[in-house]
Amino acid sequence: MFCATAYKCHSPLESKRGSLLSESETWEIIADNLSKVGWSWGCVSAKDSRGRTIFVVDAHRDGNQRFIVRADEKLTAFVELESQLPLKRMAF
Repeated sequence: MFCATAYKCHSPLESKRGSLLSESETWEIIADNLSKVGWSWGCVSAKDSRGRTIFVVDAHRDGNQRFIVRADEKLTAFVELESQLPLKRMAF
């Protein structure tokens, strides 16, 4: 099991047409790509003891591979999760 703390994204993603993608479009693309290569994933948000919203994203497959990431932004959690997964079958 892997758990990472939050970090900030520094570069926006661009679509094939060159326009910037919205945050929701970006995390949805990452989630779709995870599903395409056999990962099941989930995302929840909750408030911590200080009232801040946190996002927890996990991906799992093959019964014994599981990755869990928490971050203060949904997109950040998905980007961090994607960066931690084994890349052998992830041909985006």
